[in-house]
Amino acid sequence: MALHDNSKRWRFVAGLAAIALLYTVYMLYFDNPRFLDGSSRGVRHVIRFSTILITYAIGLRVFTRVYPSWLVQIWNIGYLGILGILLLLGVYDFWTQSLSVPFRDFIITVHESLISPIPFVVAGLVYRLAATQVTSS
Repeated sequence: MALHDNSKRWRFVAGLAAIALLYTVYMLYFDNPRFLDGSSRGVRHVIRFSTILITYAIGLRVFTRVYPSWLVQIWNIGYLGILGILLLLGVYDFWTQSLSVPFRDFIITVHESLISPIPFVVAGLVYRLAATQVTSS
């Protein structure tokens, strides 16, 4: 049992480090005003979509192997649901008409929160709290 817990811990730490690295690279390079001024809106949409997919895949890889299926379902529903909404808004923004600046700023904030380590840590805390509740019952 201790070996299984160690595996969970190392997988969690590795996933956290990978997501933190992705977030840092995005914030330093792709959120840079020089990059933003020199790139088209379509390129920025693709980069944002890709970073969400990479973050989702990292979390899925970590949680699928040693964590319970209910945690994987929460991860899938949370990420894929929000990603679907963002994708529809991105397509609308790209193909039809531009969204208002405050609404685009809100969408960018949602994107940045999705690629940050926060959802990963929250999922880990939910698992930890649920495991504590099961053990104490």
